[in-house]
Amino acid sequence: LRSAADLSMSDIRNTPAILIGGFNNTWTLETTKDLPYTFKDGIRIEKKNDLAHSWTIAYKQGESSTEDFALISRLLTSNTGGPVLSIGGIGSFGTQAAAEFVSNPQKMNALLKSAPPGWENKNMQAVLRIKVVGYEPVAVDVVATSYW
Repeated sequence: LRSAADLSMSDIRNTPAILIGGFNNTWTLETTKDLPYTFKDGIRIEKKNDLAHSWTIAYKQGESSTEDFALISRLLTSNTGGPVLSIGGIGSFGTQAAAEFVSNPQKMNALLKSAPPGWENKNMQAVLRIKVVGYEPVAVDVVATSYW
């Protein structure tokens, strides 16, 4: 377990990696920048070349946000040369909820019920919407997926 700032490309080249964090993890940003869904401009997740499919946290002055969004990316072979699982939210609630989501077999099985045949041999991404109540992520919905 190491922070993104303490990793070099040679550390993760040709080896499996799990990247945790969205905008605060440079390796997440690097490995997902050319994928169908990406982190953009420090404030949103968007579908590549399709701004109609974009998710941003709504902030109100003096109040905490009531939702967050997260991006899960599973790459069989990434630009690092090895497999990568990237889990990151726009904010910390999104990252926390996404990590809990991928480590819960029931939630992952529910997600994969809609996966195309042969998904096991494909890259995949999922965008999650997280409901936040009292500074805790309490509910997660899958709002978009991509397999290729």
